[in-house]
Amino acid sequence: MNVNQEKILLPNDVRKLLNIDNKEIVELCKKTSINPKKDSKGQIYFSVDEVKRLKNAKSSIVSEMNEKKSALSVVSKPNSQMVVNNLLDTLNKMENNITESMTKIIDEKLVITSNLLKTLSFIKDNYHFDMLKSITAVDLKEPWNKQGWGMLNISRALE
Repeated sequence: MNVNQEKILLPNDVRKLLNIDNKEIVELCKKTSINPKKDSKGQIYFSVDEVKRLKNAKSSIVSEMNEKKSALSVVSKPNSQMVVNNLLDTLNKMENNITESMTKIIDEKLVITSNLLKTLSFIKDNYHFDMLKSITAVDLKEPWNKQGWGMLNISRALE
């Protein structure tokens, strides 16, 4: 290996050294104004100095993010109990809404069932009455459309 080849790093090496992906390398290059070079085969490479600048840029970004994170955590700690209380209130409201909705639906179903049972009872009673009429009716010797069930024979119905 000659001296020039030792001083260049391929993107794969940069990814491993900085523990970042290609997208983050591109972002760091934009922030540090580094334009990667290409060799005669069109392969991208970085110089050692460029990698050092990228590493410094990454370190500064990480430290900025940590500062922001610590600032946010200091601000949000007193509010954390308020957030929990808001979540509990929201859950209670949701539970009450669901309970009310289900109660309305169950009540409607009970009313429908009650009405259905009344209707079935009425149909059953009418069926027995119709059977009684058909057993006890006397033929009036009239056409069916005029006569209907005929005249009810009371003495037969009482037997």
